[in-house]
Amino acid sequence: MQNRMRLGAESLWRQRHTVIFSRVWCSAVMIVILLWSTVTMAADPSTTPPGIIVPKGVISEADRLGLPPTPAYVTAWPRQVSVEKPDPVLGDKPFYEIWAYSKEFARRFKNFPLEGADDDFSAGAHAFVFRVYKDVIFKSLNYPEQYVCEYDFYFDSSIRIPMSERQSKAYKYKYPPGVTVSYLRLDPINESDRQSLRVAKHVPFVVQQWPAIFADGSLDGRFATFGVAYYPEIVPGLAMVRLRAMFNCAAMAPKQDTVHFWLSLLGDRPYKMGPLSKAFLGSHIRGMQGSFDPGAEPMKDGYFRIPEAFYRAVLPKVTLAKALNDCIGLRHTSAALNKGSQEAWEKVYAACQEMEESGTIYNVLGGRVVEGLSELGF
Repeated sequence: MQNRMRLGAESLWRQRHTVIFSRVWCSAVMIVILLWSTVTMAADPSTTPPGIIVPKGVISEADRLGLPPTPAYVTAWPRQVSVEKPDPVLGDKPFYEIWAYSKEFARRFKNFPLEGADDDFSAGAHAFVFRVYKDVIFKSLNYPEQYVCEYDFYFDSSIRIPMSERQSKAYKYKYPPGVTVSYLRLDPINESDRQSLRVAKHVPFVVQQWPAIFADGSLDGRFATFGVAYYPEIVPGLAMVRLRAMFNCAAMAPKQDTVHFWLSLLGDRPYKMGPLSKAFLGSHIRGMQGSFDPGAEPMKDGYFRIPEAFYRAVLPKVTLAKALNDCIGLRHTSAALNKGSQEAWEKVYAACQEMEESGTIYNVLGGRVVEGLSELGF
């Protein structure tokens, strides 16, 4: 019976991993699938599938997410990250932002010191902004607030993103109180830029292909896609997109030191077609071959390299937000169901409390760690 329960839970986890990340985040059908799979696993933490790590009682070193990863960078998440107070991720602010900007961007807007500019931008890119905040994602299901992660990307407006004829819900999204998209807080030096910024509007349609982030070098199949709000020109020559992570702050993952992350603004991926087409959101494909070469002019194909310093600053914040989102979901489902071993729940709560207080990262929801994978990656 226990083996059947484990196989059933593992099957549901795989459905969640495959189906949920293949659709846009606001789909009602996906929300049901997400909650169904999460609730099924959370109903009794003592019967989690093989390979899932659940801290036991007083947290020991053996319970930490420190298994030898395969490949070496898939589970190479920060084990200890800094926490803010009173909120572990946000501190005492409604949102938390990390900026990387070019010298050209600094010369156009106030409050961006030239000495803080990053030279590690590819052609056509001007600024990356990472933002995390809290919002009720599943409003119709009485779910608590969770962390939401997104990017604002500023780039040459000569690059045009192909749009479909379908209306987009992204541009109708209303931020929680105190949170705004970054361009509304820009202060242009030039008066004509200031006037342009006042009338900047987004396109009310869905992009033809979702933008994606993936690593160059040796491909392993993983990538993340994003919901889009597209502003073709906020000031002359400068466009912006707001890229919202689909689920659970899936905005950044670990990589090898010798490679870079790339943003594919037009949605193309090097393993999208041909023998590598099996790749799907968050998936590590064993034995995958191939590498990504952006070519001499990557901007023409919509490829933009993510600055290394920006990646290193964002990764710990995303890691903590992902792990705490798992805790929020588990606490909610355990309270709603009132099932499972109280002792087992106390072990999970102990891990969550330690994460909130000290930033020690645990994989309380689990993942295919036997393959070197973790839900804390893409």
